[in-house]
Amino acid sequence: MFPSRILLVEPTTFIHTPHHIQAALHSTGFENARFTLLTATRNELYRERLRTLAAEHANLSLRLLDNSHLPNGKRLATLRQHHFTLKAAETLLAEESFDLVAYLMADHILPFFSHPLADRFFPAHRAAGGISGLLFNHNGLRPAEGQRWKQTLKAALERQILSRAVRGGWFRRLAFFDHRCTGEARRKIDPTLFVDGVDPIELQTVDQTEARRRLNLPVDGRVALMFGAISGRKAIDETLDILSREAAPQGPRITLLIGGPVDPPVRPRLEAALARARERFDIVFHDGFVPDCDLPLFFASADFVVCAYRNFLASSGTLLHAAAFGKPAMVSAGGVMEDAVARFGCGEVVRFSDPSHFAERFFALARADGQALEAYRQGARHYAETMDARRYMAQFL
Repeated sequence: MFPSRILLVEPTTFIHTPHHIQAALHSTGFENARFTLLTATRNELYRERLRTLAAEHANLSLRLLDNSHLPNGKRLATLRQHHFTLKAAETLLAEESFDLVAYLMADHILPFFSHPLADRFFPAHRAAGGISGLLFNHNGLRPAEGQRWKQTLKAALERQILSRAVRGGWFRRLAFFDHRCTGEARRKIDPTLFVDGVDPIELQTVDQTEARRRLNLPVDGRVALMFGAISGRKAIDETLDILSREAAPQGPRITLLIGGPVDPPVRPRLEAALARARERFDIVFHDGFVPDCDLPLFFASADFVVCAYRNFLASSGTLLHAAAFGKPAMVSAGGVMEDAVARFGCGEVVRFSDPSHFAERFFALARADGQALEAYRQGARHYAETMDARRYMAQFL
């Protein structure tokens, strides 16, 4: 029997939060459940998006907290913001009863529940019978390549925190997006609590030819997409420089489709890299925020998606959208994106430290056709099906 009254806690709203809430509302078997979302944000755009979502769904009650009085920064500031929402959840649980309590991002609340006095600090959480959480972080269970002693120490501390929280009986279930990380958690901590997570995405079918026409792209030839907020982490300037200087084999003309707002510190490097890349590629650059309604056009237009980020271990909305449209992706080594591409055969894995192999894999995707292209497409769709938004709530049961 499915729970009928559900509390979802998102300690700090982030860009993907509305997608997760939509997935919860539309999950198979939960269409008639009543949801309460407790979350905090200082971003007025996020606040308005959540208010709109709540207004559109009668079975969603929004408890929106303002955390603007708290510091905004790195780890300690993040812990303070999560504690603020956690205490609000404690008050709500003392006043109302729920069949299921789920924290959508559990990694930064784990230290509070691993504390020896957690039972005293959070009695209402304890009385609720346990928490289901969705972990975005790798929590030190999957060490990064070539990590320094500080990272090794941090990973050991994270494993200890997770182990204490789990063995204290605070969690019914935890989910990771990285199945290798899940396996490590089962092996080292508790084999009964961990599942592969669902990062929700809607499966898509959009005509490629029509999408290219609407974006003024050539109907023939190959299109490689680089999408999303262009920060230093996205390393688009480095990607363009590698593709500009490495030898290119004979093949179809390639158009680089780039869309997203540019962080000011990155712009000088990006514009220089674009100038060099235009000597080899046709480039269509949509400089600025891409509205949600136009997002399908970008992914439908592409033959493959480039999301080779630097030093990035988490999941990626860009990779998920690529999979939803059946497009292969090129990702950098390390973390959840490599895990997905290697597991489902839905693209190529590259390293910035090996630019020749980086360019070789890019042009291999650009030349892929027939059986090779179909294998990529099937892998991408299979990955998207495991992340089908209708399965979202099942990970918490």
